[in-house]
Amino acid sequence: MPQRTLETIRTVVFPQGSGWVAHCLEIDLSTSAGTLEELPARLLEQLRAQAAADRRRGFEPFAHFRPAPDKYWQMHREAQPLWRPADAEASPPPKCSP
Repeated sequence: MPQRTLETIRTVVFPQGSGWVAHCLEIDLSTSAGTLEELPARLLEQLRAQAAADRRRGFEPFAHFRPAPDKYWQMHREAQPLWRPADAEASPPPKCSP
């Protein structure tokens, strides 16, 4: 299988229940957190765990993932940007409430 390079993974972030969800677009992977402030760390943890699991199984990280369903791409097109840091650990998201 050819190597797949993901330099940028865009996400759509939305409130769900009493928390928040981040759904990746280039790969159909999501995570949730109780607060918006917790969400970037949870997403980064999820991405790292998935990449490590793929490597243990002998796969290129995320090579077997398809893009997110169209509804998430549409949500992303219609959304207002909250935050666009180059490195999620370098800049926390702004404080806001659902």
